[in-house]
Amino acid sequence: VPNALPSVVPVAAISFKDAPRRGDPLIASSLSLAFTGAGQWYNGEPEKALWLLSPTAAYPVAWLADSLFDSSLFRVGAFAVLVVAKGYSAWDANRTAAEPRKSE
Repeated sequence: VPNALPSVVPVAAISFKDAPRRGDPLIASSLSLAFTGAGQWYNGEPEKALWLLSPTAAYPVAWLADSLFDSSLFRVGAFAVLVVAKGYSAWDANRTAAEPRKSE
């Protein structure tokens, strides 16, 4: 019986270095607006994508802190950080996709 499952390619094995430019700026910024960091992943910057996604983990922690201290300040602060991260993510994805790839 032939193997019906596709082989899994590790993320580190995916190379975008041969592409003349990173991607379409509209697609990159739209992806980042839909899901923070997705535009960076599309542009071949998975490490930056994970860093920009990390503030998303702050919101559940803020929700827990608010429930422990009977407050809403933590959620408001975490939401502000999420909005700033999403805005920066969209701007950076657009700017990075528009610039030519530097030879490495």
